[in-house]
Amino acid sequence: MTEQDHETRKQAAAWFKRNRDRLAVFAKGVIRVEADHDHGDGHIHNHAEDVENSTFARMLPFPMKHASTLDAAFEMAENWPPA
Repeated sequence: MTEQDHETRKQAAAWFKRNRDRLAVFAKGVIRVEADHDHGDGHIHNHAEDVENSTFARMLPFPMKHASTLDAAFEMAENWPPA
């Protein structure tokens, strides 16, 4: 996640629109690995819902899932596609 200026976002959106249907040829899905963490209020934040229900995830022609560790991501990948 990085801040992008308007022109960069515009170019990325145009590329994505042109190539969206081709993405499924190269990938069966995306697993984003990000550790769950405490935001300082004692609540452990699990990013799965944020990742899997994001606008970006809904635009993809394949599933996007979240894993808290690389081991969990490898296990998920071995049992792909997700249920």
